[in-house]
Amino acid sequence: MRVIAGTARGRGLASPEGLSTRPTADRVREAIFSSAAGFVPGACVLDLFAGTGAMGIEALSRGADRAVFVDRSPECAALIRRNLTVTGFADRSEIITADAVRAARRLAADGRGFGVIFSDPPYQSGETERVLALIAETSVLSAGGVAILETAPGYVPAVPAGLTLVKSRDYNVAAVHYIQKGG
Repeated sequence: MRVIAGTARGRGLASPEGLSTRPTADRVREAIFSSAAGFVPGACVLDLFAGTGAMGIEALSRGADRAVFVDRSPECAALIRRNLTVTGFADRSEIITADAVRAARRLAADGRGFGVIFSDPPYQSGETERVLALIAETSVLSAGGVAILETAPGYVPAVPAGLTLVKSRDYNVAAVHYIQKGG
């Protein structure tokens, strides 16, 4: 796994052994960043269920100002820290080791909003619905921002009132959904 574009292009990212983490495939990551290109430069990014940190690191490489990575696994937090050091983005990042939705709710309560939110929870966990409820109920997603959610292929989440499913795309290995507030 590597950073695809931007200032850290080509830098390798460490990933865990085994199947406890399912990093976003390079092809899917490239498609996501192609679709979200207008949202990333200058944004504060929230990477929920961050795993290796690849999504937030890719955003930093492509011009995001800051990134907050949230994963409940101490092993993933250590891996993210290592990947941030390798790519040179540690000084523009924060890592929170906690339940992703609870941590994001605390961030919103502290007045912190994000222009881009990535969420890639374990498939069939029910976490996508928790993330959507969080976005609908709080200001964690800044006005004009976009939440990008990965789900199992073929799955389209129910979107709560106040949110708009702007686009969905199925890539055979994952489905990607772009959500905005209002509209």
